[in-house]
Amino acid sequence: MNKLTQNEYIDTPDWSPDGTHILYRSGDGGKYGVYLINVDGSGRRRLTDIAQTAFSPVWSPDGKQIAYVYGPDDAYEIYVMNADGSSPQRITTGHAVDGLSSRLTWSPDGEYIAFASGRNGNSEIYVTSVHHPRLIDITNDPSNDLDPAWSPDGEHIAFASDRTHHYCIYTMNSDGSGVTLMSDGPDDDVYPAWSPDGKFLVFGSKRNGTWQLYITNGSGSAPIKITQRSGSEAAWTR
Repeated sequence: MNKLTQNEYIDTPDWSPDGTHILYRSGDGGKYGVYLINVDGSGRRRLTDIAQTAFSPVWSPDGKQIAYVYGPDDAYEIYVMNADGSSPQRITTGHAVDGLSSRLTWSPDGEYIAFASGRNGNSEIYVTSVHHPRLIDITNDPSNDLDPAWSPDGEHIAFASDRTHHYCIYTMNSDGSGVTLMSDGPDDDVYPAWSPDGKFLVFGSKRNGTWQLYITNGSGSAPIKITQRSGSEAAWTR
């Protein structure tokens, strides 16, 4: 395990498709912003301006664009910019995103972005087209649904939901049908992330008292702990 950053708060890391860079959110220097570093920890630079808060960066499947959340408090929207930080374009309106914890996930074909929002009350998972923006609520459930992660084959979305007594990991078809329970530990399970081949899911869990990363296969077999120190979020190499 190698430490790439020093003395700064970071989260939501995302590995570039070519394996050479990592995106992440940091609060270093004031407002949260989107940062980029080389995989050896060098070349750190901020991609978003300091005028507003920016967070939840994620690479497009071809590595040419970055989606992220940007705006003043309580008025966050989803933007897409080039990989070098140029030409930011807003793709949502109406305060689409409502908090610093919202994760974005691209469909493998680069046409859609899924995200969680409580814009209509409880947190739901929405999908919007990148090129023809229109929000679709694909969970439409009275519980809170969070942390969407699109499968590599584009057929499924993993997510966390409190449909039972606490947050568990579920999968569903990309249109919201076929919801399947994948984990049900004694405490919260969150932040699912697919392996590049789509055969495994890693997620964060407090099932043993502290946040750790666990892995399970696509059938939801008994999760195996893969960290020794605390951790709740993972990004696979591609």
